[in-house]
Amino acid sequence: MKNKDGLEALHLTSGEPIVRINAVYAGDTQFAATKAAEDKAKFEKSLYLARGAKVMCTWTGWLEAGLVNCGVGTVHGII
Repeated sequence: MKNKDGLEALHLTSGEPIVRINAVYAGDTQFAATKAAEDKAKFEKSLYLARGAKVMCTWTGWLEAGLVNCGVGTVHGII
């Protein structure tokens, strides 16, 4: 898996920890991400990141802020 390999390589060269961020669904709890079947979920249930990781937006989420499909960036910090 390319993304996993990239994060592991970043960790080995920089020592940055890899963190897992679990999805939080704020809508109807009946369809919460943690309960959704793999083939029915519209988004990932967990996101793995590290400071310095390259990221790409795959949807247009906030046009005014530049969060658009194919937007690329680098993680500078995790709160």
